[in-house]
Amino acid sequence: MPELPEVETVRRDLNKALKGKTISSVRVITPSLVRGSARGLTQHLAGKKVAAVRRRGKLLLLAFNKTDKTDLVLLIHLKMTGQLFYRSRQALIAGGHGQEVPDDIVQGKPDKHTHLVFEFQDGSLLSYNDVRKFGYFELVGADRLREVLEAYGPEPLTGSFTADYLTSILRGRRTALKNILLNQSLVAGIGNIYVDEASWRARVRPMRRAERLSKAESERLHRAIVWILTLAIKNRGTTFSNYVDGHGRRGGFAQLLKVYGREGKLCSRAECRQQRAVIKKTTVNGRGTHYCPHCQV
Repeated sequence: MPELPEVETVRRDLNKALKGKTISSVRVITPSLVRGSARGLTQHLAGKKVAAVRRRGKLLLLAFNKTDKTDLVLLIHLKMTGQLFYRSRQALIAGGHGQEVPDDIVQGKPDKHTHLVFEFQDGSLLSYNDVRKFGYFELVGADRLREVLEAYGPEPLTGSFTADYLTSILRGRRTALKNILLNQSLVAGIGNIYVDEASWRARVRPMRRAERLSKAESERLHRAIVWILTLAIKNRGTTFSNYVDGHGRRGGFAQLLKVYGREGKLCSRAECRQQRAVIKKTTVNGRGTHYCPHCQV
């Protein structure tokens, strides 16, 4: 599943492409991917002009110009294998999962994994593909939107995610540190890759009991989370198996990874290389978890 840096990269690219465009029609090929009424979604969105593409955690939000009193917002979650393809005469943008853009999509047509197609008045198309069909679309009003957004914890790159806040959510919790950081109701958007990377940078093991981190360690972890996510966004995310960014490019952060996917390789810290310490992999609550047994405690 794309994490905060990947979804933010997609959001930025699609916002540039879609902002100001008017939807002429929506074709729902697989109604089960629409939460609520598929017919209602198609009827409401026809004629709507895109005001912005926003993000909350790993969730994309398509907002429209306020032309009526309904003021609905379209929620889009890519989940495991969802991908958005934007096709115009000038550009092809791929955001989410997928190693290759299908030939039909390149030609402006749906393929066997296309489930929704948005057509804009200028002839451009936004298609949603999903091999496993875990993603979803939901058209929501103000009350439902507030409910969805408030279910997320603070965004890690905002002022509400402070070192004191991180310390407070770790205090008294006997579960693994990783479980706390992956809990979207406590911290929005962080996933498996960036928990491992931030934990390495902070020199703490992701499987440690959260309550056992000292205040100094939690402050160090806070700085590491902010630093890692900022760097990952700057490098347009991480590529593993099939993630590509909003322009179909592989994420550039993969070459900067220190532990994730590096099991059996020497830790990059000089002190660890001298000791021939290698990265190990274990499982935390079903998630593959990478760490250095020498420099992480």
